Amino acid sequence: MLRQRRFFLIAMAGICSSTALVFAGEHRGVTRQEVEAKIRGELKAGASAADTELFFKRHHIFCMWDKYTGKYVATIRDVEPFHSITIDIYVDQQRRFVSAKVVDSYTTP
Repeated sequence: MLRQRRFFLIAMAGICSSTALVFAGEHRGVTRQEVEAKIRGELKAGASAADTELFFKRHHIFCMWDKYTGKYVATIRDVEPFHSITIDIYVDQQRRFVSAKVVDSYTTP
């Protein structure tokens, strides 16, 4: 039983890392303006929380709901070395889309 469980955990880790490799580099070279255009084109004012979350899933962007600030936050990492794009999605009390803020973020090595 322990041996099966260990094999299962190793297999799951392999699947997860393989999935991560598929998406790694997918957003290489994307610009802030391109991200803003996608959001404008796909998320209209009043879009539901499900629509907002589906947008991020469809574009393979990790997103989370920040209950303390009442907004969705996402980051597109590895656009270029030391460059990522940060996305804040502002919503109303019913978590319907209101607006988005997209910012280039830079770090140092």
